[in-house]
Amino acid sequence: MGKLKSVVLKELEAYFFSPVAYVVFAIFLSITGYFFYVIVSMNKFAMMLPIFDNMAALLMFALPLLTMKLINEERNNGTFELLLTTPLSPATIILGKFIACMVVVTVLLALTLHYPCLLKTYAPELDMGPIWSGYFGLWLLSAAFTAVGIFASSVTGTQVTAAILSFAILLFFQLISLASHFMDTYLGEVISSMSLLQNFFLFTRGILATGNIIYFVTFTFIWLFISVRILESEAWR
Repeated sequence: MGKLKSVVLKELEAYFFSPVAYVVFAIFLSITGYFFYVIVSMNKFAMMLPIFDNMAALLMFALPLLTMKLINEERNNGTFELLLTTPLSPATIILGKFIACMVVVTVLLALTLHYPCLLKTYAPELDMGPIWSGYFGLWLLSAAFTAVGIFASSVTGTQVTAAILSFAILLFFQLISLASHFMDTYLGEVISSMSLLQNFFLFTRGILATGNIIYFVTFTFIWLFISVRILESEAWR
């Protein structure tokens, strides 16, 4: 547990001493703030759904930027080989980096909580259930994005390549539901069920379906597991 904590703290220090995190935070909060202003100015106080959709889209750009350096930066700096020779296991390294990034994402999402609080002030009848489930869905979606980003960083040589690969994979799983329109009903439903967006939408409507939660947990675990296996293969070289 102490080893995992050391990895998490090291990565958090790297995040908050890096300008990239602050730039991502500033852009994310500026755009979501603008959308919130537009919604309020249109007197549609009880509408958090478009804000959630907006945040989900922004996270698809933000997470590749926050994860692009997690593995390949250490590899390029020559510290990756040293890291593999320490008592830290590949699983501890990957999990530590994942937790650190999720702490950053949690802080980012927490900075937007004043939006629903303000909406509740203007519209006391606003049902907060879909809002809290929507934030939970965003957090699970971010975990999936982070896992893919770590994988991309572990298989590429540069940060730019990692960000592009991560975004491409996420875009594929975001848009895969479109293919269901060109297939028969059963196969289309199976393909659609693999879509990140399709599984996220129910959360924004206040529905906490066990199947959707299992989907995100499994999706995240698979990409983290692949990343661990990649590091293990490098450790044996």
